[in-house]
Amino acid sequence: MKDPETQKMAWKNHGFRTIVSGTADPKEFPVKGLPATIDQVMPMPDIDVMLRLMRAIDQ
Repeated sequence: MKDPETQKMAWKNHGFRTIVSGTADPKEFPVKGLPATIDQVMPMPDIDVMLRLMRAIDQ
């Protein structure tokens, strides 16, 4: 995820923002209603929940 080309692809295709690659401008991402900043973030689920989710997807 630190590779500039990977970050550019992640931004263009999925809206993954990273200041490192200079892709913080929401005008570059063609989705209506995209906020200029992200100021509320939910924490990732703990490892047990993530493992259950991955097993469920893998089935």
